Amino acid sequence: MKRTISDIARTCGVSRGTVDRVLHGRPHVLPETRAKVESVLRESGYSVGGTGREPVSSSIVTIAVLLPKWHDSYFARQTYAGINDAEHAINDSALRVLTYEMTSRSPDEYIALLDRLAGQGVNGIVLSAAQSSVIEMKIDELAARGIAVVTYDSDVPNSKRVCYIGQDLYRSGAIAAGLMARFMRPNDEVLIVTGRMDFETGKARVDGFVRYLQSQGFSPDCYTIAECYERFDATSATVCSALRERPRLKYIYMANESVSGCVDGVRKAQAGHPVRIICNDLTPAAKKYLQNGQIDFIIGQTFTQKAYKAVITLYNLLRRGMPPKKDKLYTDSFIISQELL
Repeated sequence: MKRTISDIARTCGVSRGTVDRVLHGRPHVLPETRAKVESVLRESGYSVGGTGREPVSSSIVTIAVLLPKWHDSYFARQTYAGINDAEHAINDSALRVLTYEMTSRSPDEYIALLDRLAGQGVNGIVLSAAQSSVIEMKIDELAARGIAVVTYDSDVPNSKRVCYIGQDLYRSGAIAAGLMARFMRPNDEVLIVTGRMDFETGKARVDGFVRYLQSQGFSPDCYTIAECYERFDATSATVCSALRERPRLKYIYMANESVSGCVDGVRKAQAGHPVRIICNDLTPAAKKYLQNGQIDFIIGQTFTQKAYKAVITLYNLLRRGMPPKKDKLYTDSFIISQELL
């Protein structure tokens, strides 16, 4: 007779809830406890998988990767490189990876494509999308249908996605604030430029930046947050206008990707004093501006790691029944100055 969850909990000296979390691949279990419970579960005839799922038994494992609408092609190129690296590392002819480039960041487009992929019988989806209720519900619906979803670059944390893979966005923002705080004076002002606050990529970085700045004794009045939707024209106009209207504005944190728009706005404003800029990601444009002294620091990341780890994680889950060990798998972050180029 198969042992019950209560039997296993007693054997391991843990609660039923802990056993349930291990059985379904959920977080908040100590590694040594998880290993002990997994061992007893297997001995008792239970399948330990990401969501209690068995490995895919069909001859083909199909994973779809959705690329959001990026205005800088650097991010798409890095994503494709990560996917290719993962396929070579896995080296399984039964793995099929499909890629789809979004034409917008509209939830409607995401929902339509996710429905189409579900109808085509994909086994797993790698997704970067806005943190919205409709996206959360769709991920939960896919999970109920046995389709595993891994988020990358931008998380949807309240959904039933398997895990998030990407930069620790909150920490990235805090690092940027830590650099600025070393140079700022009490009356200096900061402009924080983000794409969209409903994307975790922007929101978490802004939250990390703001909270760290406040922890260093700076007033909430010293910063302004502007959503520029990743657009060059909106970023340029916002930066130019802010510099002309606010003489104490001397620092800009670019939490979005339109660094070219920021540099253009600074040029047009002709502020009459140095403007210090910190941005994210070592794109070709950002590298050029750093070399020229037009920006001061870049908070970098190994962007290829996101797609690489996402495909590997889904393959291990779907083919081998091996869930990720953590709810969030962070990629590397680092600080780049002109001297390091």
